[in-house]
Amino acid sequence: MSIQDMEVQKQQYLEEMRSMINQIQIEDYRNKRIDIHYRRECEIKIDKLKDNFNKISIEIEKKEEELRQQEQAANLSTYTAEPS
Repeated sequence: MSIQDMEVQKQQYLEEMRSMINQIQIEDYRNKRIDIHYRRECEIKIDKLKDNFNKISIEIEKKEEELRQQEQAANLSTYTAEPS
């Protein structure tokens, strides 16, 4: 998966988390008390989304670091290959 695809996925996780959190807040406001099972299901889903968000963020950082290292290696090999 490309970094761009991972960034898109990361944004989708974030948007879904925000939507669920917002939905819980709306339900709380309207009903004063929402069904505890529904709330717990939402909290579990939000926790999973946070976990996925954090994992993909780490993967993006790793891929970006790999690309930086490859670029540095390419620059170094170009630099050492040039005649003096």
